[in-house]
Amino acid sequence: MEEYVEGDEVHRDITFDAVVGADGWVHPVGAGLMHVDGTAYRGVTVGPGVLPDMLARAAAGFGTAVGRALAADGYRGWFDVDFVATASGRLAPTEINLRLTGPAVAFHVQAALDRLRGGRHIVRTADQLPLGARLPPAALREHVADLALRCRSLGATLLVTIPTAAFDAAPYLGVAIAARTASVAAAAETAVRQANAALGDLFRDLALSPSGDRRAAGQRGPR
Repeated sequence: MEEYVEGDEVHRDITFDAVVGADGWVHPVGAGLMHVDGTAYRGVTVGPGVLPDMLARAAAGFGTAVGRALAADGYRGWFDVDFVATASGRLAPTEINLRLTGPAVAFHVQAALDRLRGGRHIVRTADQLPLGARLPPAALREHVADLALRCRSLGATLLVTIPTAAFDAAPYLGVAIAARTASVAAAAETAVRQANAALGDLFRDLALSPSGDRRAAGQRGPR
């Protein structure tokens, strides 16, 4: 049991990620804003301006101190420290994960794009975007190609991170969206969500007859 912390409405769930190198030095990776649904992690946004400087510095300071303690105890590798931020700007640490965490995907994508294209990118991951229909592999590839074009037209880059649930009973897609600004990343995510939902429209005009034959809704059978 732990104390309940009333989080800030905008910057509630924060993560700080770092690596303890083989030499024992702590190498900060960055801080990000996690997207949490109830208690379930759904993604993260990382990049310049995502968090207020005060929160980012506080998370980095505490997280780096945790890393030094881990290093002194012999730990080597990736870790993160998660926080809940209050409206007053106080950070309440909630857990430490000694592994390659979910936000690591966003940080790796950001580092790769910064290196390839220069400048700084904002990367937003969404691990469970619902699909309006179940898609076999060929249809999924076609849909993803269309999503990539939609994002590119907005100035964003789309990468698929979780393609394996597209044919599940409740199908979904995991993606990473990279852009130069938070507003472009948000617009691209909205476009992806809308295109995913529109997949259901392809089947809305079909009805299943008692004999199992598919007919357009409202179409009469032979008399």
